[in-house]
This record gives sequence, C-alpha cells and structure tokens, in this order.
Amino acid sequence: MTEKEEEIIKMYTRVAWFDRDAEKYSFGNWHCLTDKNPKEYHHLQKWIEKQNKKYPRTKYWIEFKDELDSMAKNSEKYELVPITTEETNEKEAYTEWLAL
Repeated sequence: MTEKEEEIIKMYTRVAWFDRDAEKYSFGNWHCLTDKNPKEYHHLQKWIEKQNKKYPRTKYWIEFKDELDSMAKNSEKYELVPITTEETNEKEAYTEWLAL
C-alpha cells in the first residue's frame, strides 16, 4: 500500500428505502464510493429521484459511511461533491468526496 492510499479514507454508499405501507426499512449492499466515478454517483442520485416519483409510498435515499465510523449517515442531509485531482508525472489522478 502506498502512502497516498494510506491517507485516503474510503467512503461507502448504499441505497436504503422505507416502505410506508409495510412499515419496513430496507437497504442494499455497501459499495466503495472512493473507487467509483463521480458520474456513477450522479446517476444513482437521478435513479433515486425517479423511484421516489414513481413509488410515492416508498422513500428511497443514499446512505454513506467511512471506514472510521460504522454509523450510516443519510446523504439527504449532505451534499457530496466529487473533487478529482489531475494526473501528473508524480501521481495518479484520484477522486475524493467532500460532504457539505
């Protein structure tokens, strides 16, 4: 593992939903956000918007957590902004996520 990899705290996301009729909270598997392209996260946000319109009795959202905190957080409280570095001769390009 390189020094750069050791410094990066991995972020994970999953889709969660609440079925109001069944009164049941469910969620998908955790996926490493750090390894994803920012467009993939944007597509997931759009998919959730469509699902919430299509199925008004079920509420969908994105949860996220990092390696240091096992408690999942609801992304609706935060805006995740991808910050992508450019590749140079000394280092590879990578994406970090800023939660506002």
